[in-house]
Amino acid sequence: MQGFRGRRAIALIAVLALAGLGGCGNDDDKAATTGDTAAEGGPQTVRVLVDPKPDAFNASFIHYFPEKLQAHAGDTVQYVGDFTGEVHTVTAGSMIKPLLDVTAKYKDVKEPPPEAEEEFGKAFGSVPQAFNPEELGKGGDPFIQAAWEPCFYATGTPPIDKACDAEHQKQPDAFHGTEVLYNAGYVGQDTTFDIKLADDIAPGDYVITCLFHGPEMTSTITVVPEATKVPSPAEVEAAANAELDGFVAKLQGPVDTVRKNTKSPGRAGAAVEGEDGPPGEANVFPDNIAVKAGESVTWNGIGFHTVTFNATEDMRPAFGPENGKGLHLNQKAFKPVNSPAYPPDPEGGDEGGPPGPPDPSKEKKLDAGSYSGSGLKHSGINPGEATYGYTVKFPKAGTYEYICVVHPDMEGKVTVS
Repeated sequence: MQGFRGRRAIALIAVLALAGLGGCGNDDDKAATTGDTAAEGGPQTVRVLVDPKPDAFNASFIHYFPEKLQAHAGDTVQYVGDFTGEVHTVTAGSMIKPLLDVTAKYKDVKEPPPEAEEEFGKAFGSVPQAFNPEELGKGGDPFIQAAWEPCFYATGTPPIDKACDAEHQKQPDAFHGTEVLYNAGYVGQDTTFDIKLADDIAPGDYVITCLFHGPEMTSTITVVPEATKVPSPAEVEAAANAELDGFVAKLQGPVDTVRKNTKSPGRAGAAVEGEDGPPGEANVFPDNIAVKAGESVTWNGIGFHTVTFNATEDMRPAFGPENGKGLHLNQKAFKPVNSPAYPPDPEGGDEGGPPGPPDPSKEKKLDAGSYSGSGLKHSGINPGEATYGYTVKFPKAGTYEYICVVHPDMEGKVTVS
């Protein structure tokens, strides 16, 4: 998540990137067999990781690991949630298909025609909505529960702007592949979602997507005839971990660059872009910025990240379930404290530029004044698209630890001599 941009905008960027216009893991998080597989020839359970957090650094991957797998009718595919600072759903159904179809239609078109955006907007607007960025500016909750609470419709018309009723939030015993909507809702930290493939499900491809990130994030379950051998849970585990390790390897260089930048200005959110779009974004601060008393430190790329000294426990997570349901914004994480407010984005564009590493020379600066180690100093989360240089002056010697309240394990320190 490069920022609190609208969910349609994220997916539109994704579909145009797919059309050619766009620019190792934790042992607990990696795929694992659990001994719940049946004897050879019987149903088995395989696991798919939803944007897992690697061991080496906090990173966000708009990806299910493995992206594709084969299974038999009667098998169970278990989606294992984590939380890296991104939020995801696990969603299937016939109402999602038009969105996937328009993505496929323009995938190999180098210059999509003007009507591509209109087609995409219509398809995206017909699925359960996940995010309303306008609510941020009003101090409200931007997450629309149509996406973030469970919803299961075999037939009929699911709501797209509000949560399903209690009856439709009950998950059926099996997934037949003919459902209008089969949505887990928010799949986050320490949560799992089991898709039990019905005994009578037809062979073919069944595509899972994230309602927030759209068609740039898909998982394909290919149901094959019983006579066709499918990978074992251990083999699915190996495929997931190989994909994850490959993504991590692409980010290691930028991560090392950020971590070694121990003089002001700092950096945050290293990103890597490839021909098929970015493999992910690492969320790291420099290991230890060193300055003299009376000097200032500037962190670049602050918008969706925060710089927070003396964070309170109730500031994390920045968003998550409320009373065990859905997904909601934590206002204590959102609002700046002892820091200037973010100005609104200018009319007609994103002041911060396209997604990717921030350009410090183009960022405006936010002067947060001095900090001597007492009380809370918190940059807050920018409701717009721009990123900023966030500057703090340190008048006396000491060690000052800080975190980002959005991204787990994203932390650093400033040593003042």
